[in-house]
Amino acid sequence: MTAKDFLNVKKPHFWVALVIILLLIFAGVVSILDKEETVPAEAPPAKEIVVEIEEAEEVKKTDKEIILERFSSMDWE
Repeated sequence: MTAKDFLNVKKPHFWVALVIILLLIFAGVVSILDKEETVPAEAPPAKEIVVEIEEAEEVKKTDKEIILERFSSMDWE
């Protein structure tokens, strides 16, 4: 049996699948072994942000305006 018979170029699906499987196994082993615990650099303390919200002045409507508003919003059909 020669090397040419062993590689059998007529059916490359097997070799492509074998290479993909080997790459996946290699990537899995490397990812398992490469777990280094990194200590995050100390960040400066965050500044406190104060948000002030101005309340809108409430506009008082008269009874006449309220009634007209309700009638105009009615669907008369």
